[in-house]
Amino acid sequence: MSIYLVAQVDIKDKERFLDYQNAVLPFLEEKQIEVLAVDDSPTTIEGEETGNRMVIVRYDNREAFDAFWQSAEYQEMAKIRFESADTTINLVQEENILIQ
Repeated sequence: MSIYLVAQVDIKDKERFLDYQNAVLPFLEEKQIEVLAVDDSPTTIEGEETGNRMVIVRYDNREAFDAFWQSAEYQEMAKIRFESADTTINLVQEENILIQ
């Protein structure tokens, strides 16, 4: 069952964040992880606007996410993200469970 990463990104240093983007996108492609959406001007319908970029990425399952996220390669790339942006990242499971 797929799992989705939903990130709200507040980019503080565009040039440095571009270094992160240029490193992570080929790595995602190599791992066959699908970037579903990147929007630099998302529309806030309700609540407080919390970033200037929204990203949605699909992983095949939680194990695939964990393998990617915890890999030494990604952890090195993440250091650049930490330096250049503030992020809020959530994981959303594909299954639809309604309150009963």
